[in-house]
Amino acid sequence: MRWRNWLMVMLFVLTAVITVPATAAAQPLGGLVITPGESVDAVPVRLRTDAGCPVAATGYLATMRGHGLADAVVVSTSDVGMSHTEGFEVHLAYTFKDFAADNKTELRGRYDITLRCVDMFTQQSFGEFGGSLDFAEPGRYAAIGKAKGPARQTAPAIPPDFAGPPAETAQPAQAPPGPPAAGVAPEVARGQAQQAPDDGTRPFLYIALGIVALVLVAAASHLWRKAHA
Repeated sequence: MRWRNWLMVMLFVLTAVITVPATAAAQPLGGLVITPGESVDAVPVRLRTDAGCPVAATGYLATMRGHGLADAVVVSTSDVGMSHTEGFEVHLAYTFKDFAADNKTELRGRYDITLRCVDMFTQQSFGEFGGSLDFAEPGRYAAIGKAKGPARQTAPAIPPDFAGPPAETAQPAQAPPGPPAAGVAPEVARGQAQQAPDDGTRPFLYIALGIVALVLVAAASHLWRKAHA
């Protein structure tokens, strides 16, 4: 019986190790600006964060909560356009009208949109941006407070990464490149220097999980041998 109690304690510790870092790290990072700030529910919508994501984040996702929508995913996990140094824009996957149809509901009242900066592999959240909007009448919404952006789209609806290459223009002839100047670092080294530093917490998490797993295996083996002795 003592070994069973000890095994239950270790399982509890393992659960705490896995869940605590993901929840404790999430914190408010700022607001979201919703554009168009006021319109019908059938227009494309984009969100802009107040600032960049923390360095540890490798992507983002956005959810929407309100009547008929329980944390519905409105932006799937992605890293397109994400910045660690300044605010960035993301596009909702569909219109509000589409989300209402998919969830078989009618949008009414207040809705909160949350964009989380996450680890794309583990989905651990490193902070979040929030903004709210209100459907005061069927088929029409208005963002609330600082979340209210321009009434119309003021930038191209297609992100620059997907707009295609620019038209080719004639380039003047250039002399063959000479040897690199002394003291100039290679491009590879320069790229490595610009990589975001790791937060240093993941290795310790993996080590802790490994140790707990080994202890659980040893405990299970001991119980099996004791039961068959």
